[in-house]
Amino acid sequence: MNTSDVLTNHLISFMEKQEDFWDIKDTELCFVYANKSAFTTSRLPVNFNIEGKRTFECPVSWSECANISDTYEQIVLTSGKPIFFIVTHIAGKEGILQSFFVKKKPYYNQSKIVGTICHGRKISPILLPKYFFKQPTAPSILINYPPNNLFTTEELNVLFFAMKLMSNQEIALRLGTYSCVVEQIIRQIYKKTDIYSRKQLRDYGIAEGFDNYFPPCLLKGLL
Repeated sequence: MNTSDVLTNHLISFMEKQEDFWDIKDTELCFVYANKSAFTTSRLPVNFNIEGKRTFECPVSWSECANISDTYEQIVLTSGKPIFFIVTHIAGKEGILQSFFVKKKPYYNQSKIVGTICHGRKISPILLPKYFFKQPTAPSILINYPPNNLFTTEELNVLFFAMKLMSNQEIALRLGTYSCVVEQIIRQIYKKTDIYSRKQLRDYGIAEGFDNYFPPCLLKGLL
C-alpha cells in the first residue's frame, strides 16, 4: 500500500466519525466515497451503492441541481481553488427543508488533482434571511462564484441585493455604505449591461444565472 492510499484510508476513517457530511469524487465527477452522515442527511437508502455514481443518478432531492453542481465542481478541478455553496434540500429522517454550508475543494494525490472533496454542515435558519433564496420553501443551490467576469466585487455585492428589488437605501444599509454610492454603482452596472431599470436588471441577472449566486461578503456570517 503506497503513502497516498494510507492517507486516503486515514481521511475516510476521520470522515466516518463526523456528524457533518463529507464526500469525495473523482475527476469524472463520480462519487468515490460518502460518509454515513451524507447518507442520513441526503435520505439515501442505506444499501445504495454510491460509488461510481454521478449526482443525477442518486435518488435524492438535490439531484435536481446536478447540472449546476457539476458545472462548478468542474471549475474546482480546473482552477484548483475551493468554491462555497449554500444548498437547501429535503434532509434527514424528519424530511424537512434544511440548508447546508458546503465547501468543495480539489483533492490531491501528491501534487496532482485527482478529484474533489466536499464538506457540508447545517446552517441555522436565523443566519439565512429569505433574500438569499429564489424560493425559500423550495430546494435550491447558491454559489459564491459569479457566472461571468463582467463585474467588480463592489458591483457584484450591489447586484445581488438589487436583484431582490431592494431600494438604494436598503442596499446601502446591508453593505455599510451610502445610498449615493449604491446609486453610482447601479449606474456602472447599467452601463456595462446596456439596461435601464431594476426590472431589466433582474431579468438580466436571472438570464445570466446570478439568481444562483451569492457574494463572498455574505460568507462572514456563515464561516
